[in-house]
Amino acid sequence: MKKLHDSITKPMAIIYCRVSTKGQEEDGTSLDSQEAACRTFAEQQGYSVGRVTREVYTGAELWDRPKLAQDRDDIKAGLFQALIVFAIDRLTRDPIHLMIISDECERKGAALEFVTEPLDSSPEASLIRYVKGYAAAMEREKIRERNLRGKRQRAISGKVHGHGPELYGYRRDKAAGVRLVYEPEAAIIQRIFHGYVLDGQSLKEIIRRLNDQGISPPSVGKLTFPDAARRPRWAKGQIHRILKNPTYAGRGIAWRFQSQGPKKSPLVRPQEEWITLPDGTTPALVTPEIWQAAQDRLHSNKGEHSRNMNKARQYLLRGLVTCGVCGCAMYSAPHRDKRAYRCSSRDKPQGACGGRSVPAPEAEAWVWGEVTAMLRNPQMIADELKRRQEAGPDPMLESDLEAARKALAKAEKQQGQWVARLRDTDDDDGALWNLVKAEAARLDQEKRDLHATMEDIQGRMSQQQHAVDKLDALHVYCARVGQNLESFGFDEQRLALEALGIRVTANGREWQLDGSIPLESGVLSPAILCTVQNAYTFRFLSTKQGAVALEVGDLVETLKVKA
Repeated sequence: MKKLHDSITKPMAIIYCRVSTKGQEEDGTSLDSQEAACRTFAEQQGYSVGRVTREVYTGAELWDRPKLAQDRDDIKAGLFQALIVFAIDRLTRDPIHLMIISDECERKGAALEFVTEPLDSSPEASLIRYVKGYAAAMEREKIRERNLRGKRQRAISGKVHGHGPELYGYRRDKAAGVRLVYEPEAAIIQRIFHGYVLDGQSLKEIIRRLNDQGISPPSVGKLTFPDAARRPRWAKGQIHRILKNPTYAGRGIAWRFQSQGPKKSPLVRPQEEWITLPDGTTPALVTPEIWQAAQDRLHSNKGEHSRNMNKARQYLLRGLVTCGVCGCAMYSAPHRDKRAYRCSSRDKPQGACGGRSVPAPEAEAWVWGEVTAMLRNPQMIADELKRRQEAGPDPMLESDLEAARKALAKAEKQQGQWVARLRDTDDDDGALWNLVKAEAARLDQEKRDLHATMEDIQGRMSQQQHAVDKLDALHVYCARVGQNLESFGFDEQRLALEALGIRVTANGREWQLDGSIPLESGVLSPAILCTVQNAYTFRFLSTKQGAVALEVGDLVETLKVKA
């Protein structure tokens, strides 16, 4: 009975343990030792352990760690009274992230405890935590820089790098620094090139055949889903990357891409930075002629050569529609012998999102109808702006501005406290002065950031009155454009939609139309609508029942040149 009573009265804590790699997780030693030390600490400090979180993720990231995010949400909800971590670098290696988590815990009255680095809540302790986190971040950058130098030097010496996953179709001999052909995957590469170049298969046909035959794509082992039973599939992006990769023609190129961090697509470096590897470093899987023929066909399917530009298959909203379910772009394609827009998630490794196809004739007619009605009746926007002006400033912006002011006052107060502490304390060795200088620099940067935030918020709040002042320009613009609407053909309608920044979010027969009306300068004609510096944003909503609503946003700065 006593143990049950203690578990109820003791503050509840989360133990968070982290390692950086899957190998460390499988070894288990580090996670086990972290948990054991944290449990001992919790017992000594009088905490009851409510949950133990184990996570495999780099310490440089904060927002993408799902388990830590859940722990933070539960602490914010008041479900736990402490977060116990073995060491600061097990929680994060970024000092800013450490400050964010520490502030969240402090606001909810939850303790942030480190087993190996017990720190109080004094200003000195806060500064020490910041400096330790900064030092850890600097060390991580140094390690990254050394690794990059090593990779580049290896490429300069004529060897394939030994890091990261294998290129599909090859395996590496890391000691020799060359690639070796991996026959099971090499045969698939050759099949893709030959099907595309020699047999004239479309990308969709290639994808369908590979998936129907259950052939594993390159993303196997690299892409995971919440549903463990779900498996990656071949998709258009994978086929594109294979067909465009010169490595398959035997051209070994290193230092071609630059990483942007986890879960971000790498950037292509400038071609002058590429490093060409010696002949024989990478065996060719297809002939240079086959590879070049693939590039020619890929190029012929773009821009003015694309079949989507065919006048017989005109789609007014081509490139302007996104899926209302997953946010992917929707492409124009026939559906049951009718023109339609379909979600591109159908061609992605994760499969279709379930969004419904959009009937093109009806959606196009609705969009053009709402746009022309609005341009012919600008009073719709004027009435909405008047209503917003009478309602007063946005409560959310006012709240954010007040929070920024309080944070600025707190930073200024902290600066004063540090100065007073230095004045009232003997500092013969100058140690306190060094701490004060470091903290003063940090607070100065924090104040600059807060001032910038306040200026941004105040600017947004002032836009409402600015929008009202621009109503005359709105009426002039709409009157000049309205007289040309009747004569617009397909090309002029497309230019008009692009000049207005039209974007449609759709799912079946539910549509949302967003855009902006330009107001300042430029030449007005059916071919060139406007070059603008300011615009009113607007939104129309449509449902299955045909209901339409108008939302008018703030006057926003923009720039559009549509010729």
